Amino acid sequence: MERALIKTFLMFILSLTLAFPAVAQQPEDAMAQSNGGLSGPRKQLSIIIFSGLAGAVLGLSTLSFYGRPQEKLSNIAIGAAIGIIGGATFTTYKAATNPYDTLGADLNPDIINKRWNDREQPAVPTLAYQWSF
Repeated sequence: MERALIKTFLMFILSLTLAFPAVAQQPEDAMAQSNGGLSGPRKQLSIIIFSGLAGAVLGLSTLSFYGRPQEKLSNIAIGAAIGIIGGATFTTYKAATNPYDTLGADLNPDIINKRWNDREQPAVPTLAYQWSF
């Protein structure tokens, strides 16, 4: 039973690490606008997963304090659960307090207005009237 659980857990972690697509080189202006890392839901999910893993490692580190650690293996699951809850709380707080940084700069009204003002204006014929007496 334990081996099947460990195999399933390792396959899950392996599939998460391989699921991120490769990114080709970007133009220089796109790289300048990019924050150099993940953004949006991927970043939030990675924070939650890594905080869960950190909690599991901390739960694992408590086993050395017991005379019979095999009876306290639930500390690993409890640590992982606390880590996941903490990561989810942190990402929810960050998304609620600063949504433009969390969801990406494309939603920032200042950047949208700048892009709107910098767009190429269509040529509009002007009509000129002159009255003379």
